[in-house]
Amino acid sequence: DSTLAKYAAWTSTIEIRHLKRIVSPERAFETGYYKTSSQNTTSGEKRVGYGKFTVLLRKENNIWKILMDSDSNEGTNEAIFQTGHPVE
Repeated sequence: DSTLAKYAAWTSTIEIRHLKRIVSPERAFETGYYKTSSQNTTSGEKRVGYGKFTVLLRKENNIWKILMDSDSNEGTNEAIFQTGHPVE
């Protein structure tokens, strides 16, 4: 598949920074920023992207399940990303 071959040379990472986290025994709500970094292992080309996420989770049978997830990259950059709290 040409699409698979197109992306096979790329390696990617994601970094998360939290803004707000509210957790109860059965539910959780979280907002924050993410940063994706990709590099083409053949050409050396690098790409970086940023966005804001919101996620709502519910615990069912002791397993966290995502009820809602949204993200947007509008207006997010390195300076805004750095205002979030690093994942520990």
